[in-house]
Amino acid sequence: MSKNTRGRRPNLPPAAYMAPGAATATPGSASSASVTTSKQSATGPRVIDWQGEYGDVMSDLRRTGLIALGLLAVLIALSFVL
Repeated sequence: MSKNTRGRRPNLPPAAYMAPGAATATPGSASSASVTTSKQSATGPRVIDWQGEYGDVMSDLRRTGLIALGLLAVLIALSFVL
């Protein structure tokens, strides 16, 4: 038996379907033949401060790496002792 997927929609909020520049008319309305487009703002690309955004992540990764190396050294030392 196959599933009936004709009426299924993704689990998204209604605002996700109203993307900027998308057609605002619904398929059943009379004005669906005319599609309007809007110009996107010409502000340019955003500049992201990666150090500010992910500085704590890098410190956590560095700390995790040091702990892993320390535990590996303990395992190697224990392999010679035991």
